[in-house]
Amino acid sequence: MIQDKTRRFFKIDVILVIIASISAFFMVKASDDYLPSSLNKTCIGRAILQFENGNQLIFNLAVGMLVGLFVYVLVSRLPERQKRIRIRNHLLRQYEAFRYETIRILVSAQGATYAGNLIEELMDKKSFRQYFETKVSESETRWSRVVNNFNDYCFRELSVEFDILISEILLAVHTIDIETEKVFSQINHIRHVSMYVKSLGQEYDDRKTLFRYLWSVNSGFSFEHGYAHPDIIEEAILAI
Repeated sequence: MIQDKTRRFFKIDVILVIIASISAFFMVKASDDYLPSSLNKTCIGRAILQFENGNQLIFNLAVGMLVGLFVYVLVSRLPERQKRIRIRNHLLRQYEAFRYETIRILVSAQGATYAGNLIEELMDKKSFRQYFETKVSESETRWSRVVNNFNDYCFRELSVEFDILISEILLAVHTIDIETEKVFSQINHIRHVSMYVKSLGQEYDDRKTLFRYLWSVNSGFSFEHGYAHPDIIEEAILAI
């Protein structure tokens, strides 16, 4: 997906360069300026000899095209690209903050103290899996303890984090033009899933769905790909 995005931007840039090159060629060819004597009998000299008619019109059109391209790149393309990069980086930071806070809430739900750097370590998905799969008793893992101890206060904290993530996704969607339908659909899907998960309650089925989602986001698990698949949310953000 990221490669497709890069290729799309590259294609647009190539098209702009081609148009600029053709315009520059016709501008030189239609110009009234004299060629250096060293070029008169070369292939280049023959290629840029003036047309028999319409040189002034062609020259004006070529110059107009070059000026238009310059204005487009300077006023539209570069600012849009810079804005897109800023929004993308901001959304990535917000997603990382969302993961950090959800992990903190999950760790805190165990009801025990923890090392100050533990949350940062658990941002690594493999470390997250290993930590929460560790047994704290014969019949209970850290993850099952979190599920059992998750109370209303934890739900309220988690709801706030989902609200922040949803608002940041909405900001990104409304601020920049997402160019492909696939990426737009993925970003909206993330928002819809987040809104759905946020609305879940304390009932057994709701809790099961909620913790399945939290495990997937923070451990990298997918029923389709197992633990080998990339972070879908991060990929969608990078493709903006």
